[in-house]
Amino acid sequence: MANWNVNNIEVTTKAGDPNPAGWAITLHWDATDSAGEGEDAVSARRYGTVSMPDCTDEMKVRDLEAMDPADRYAKATEWAQEQLGEEQVAAIEASIAAELADKQNPSTKMI
Repeated sequence: MANWNVNNIEVTTKAGDPNPAGWAITLHWDATDSAGEGEDAVSARRYGTVSMPDCTDEMKVRDLEAMDPADRYAKATEWAQEQLGEEQVAAIEASIAAELADKQNPSTKMI
């Protein structure tokens, strides 16, 4: 199972509007996994962004600002996975697992 993280949280404000309701949030995520040890260790990564346009819940922005950074990014990671949806998350994780399997047992080798 991949390790998911949000590495950057962008909040786009509406010009001159101090009210966070309606602001857009963009979450920059990555999903990584690894297998093997030592010289046989391999890793795979996928990354992307998800947008939460017109964030109508003012508390989302306020809560993020008030949280400890570790908690902030953990909550944002939950939101990113929710925005992607279960099927997309599963497809990303399957893609990572397939890449790891191919790296461990390559079907093509350079000689």
